[in-house]
Amino acid sequence: DLTFDRRLIAVFDNAATDDQVLPLIPAGPASAVIITSRSRLGTSAGAYRLHLDVLEPSAAVALLSGIIGEHRVAAEPIPARELCEHCGHLPLAIRVVAARLAAKPHWSIRKLASMLLDERRRLDYLMLGHLDVRASISLSYVDLDEDCRRLLRRLGDLDTSGISVWSAAAVLDIRLDRAEDLLEILFDAQLLDVKGQDLIGQPRYGMHDLV
Repeated sequence: DLTFDRRLIAVFDNAATDDQVLPLIPAGPASAVIITSRSRLGTSAGAYRLHLDVLEPSAAVALLSGIIGEHRVAAEPIPARELCEHCGHLPLAIRVVAARLAAKPHWSIRKLASMLLDERRRLDYLMLGHLDVRASISLSYVDLDEDCRRLLRRLGDLDTSGISVWSAAAVLDIRLDRAEDLLEILFDAQLLDVKGQDLIGQPRYGMHDLV
């Protein structure tokens, strides 16, 4: 292996599977590999996994402030927090709204926050140039099979704070074991997260508002 005696840092961005990455990992003990992915990868390679969650509210406001200027956020602290809440504290979404405000210095933060109140059009406002929240989510969605897509769409219609295996089975009229398999696929694709357990120890899943 040509890389065995070298000190390398290999970075693989947006990897799809462990199998895609494994042949590219340097063989030498002095090398390191960083992998980013929309899926939960690394288990078969023995990698250390770091899950990046949404930002804390204060960090979200700080990100907004760093792009549009502290003076604008200081002038409208409550609308700034509301705007970040409408973005679900998702870094990409906050970058989009910050870029919009930076490009339009005559807009108030309150104006943009009020535009994002309409959930039916929210994703329309969360794209600007190469920054696009809908496209980012769609990349994960298009890789799913039709049963997973259908389940995700049905779950999106449920007005509930938690999704159980039983509710997933009911909306698709399928067996519990099949429903759990589909939920775990959506979890692996990071379109669902686990929010806790129910009274008998079964996981309860949750969906980010923008998904």
